[in-house]
Amino acid sequence: MGHVLAFEQATAGRTLLLSRTIRVKNTGEEARTFIHSTGARVAEAGTEAEAKNLQGSANSMRRKLQTNDARIATYAKREGIRVITNDERFNRFLNAAGIGGEKY
Repeated sequence: MGHVLAFEQATAGRTLLLSRTIRVKNTGEEARTFIHSTGARVAEAGTEAEAKNLQGSANSMRRKLQTNDARIATYAKREGIRVITNDERFNRFLNAAGIGGEKY
């Protein structure tokens, strides 16, 4: 199954909150088109301090957490929402940390 189809199936019927990193991986036009077509909104990521705190927690669990992932995870934790990702390592961390992740 392709990534797009898997993502569409995993997110069907949900309101999507997208991290600002979608703008890094896609052109502005692609991001706007996706947001418009899905009704998604861009979420505010966690602060640098929150991200560093979560990275410290990850280190104590013997895991490495990238800064963008830490900011996404802190936002999800703060809002009480699950993160849908195709990054298996990030997904495992989210679940081990009690934040909640889903793989698509």
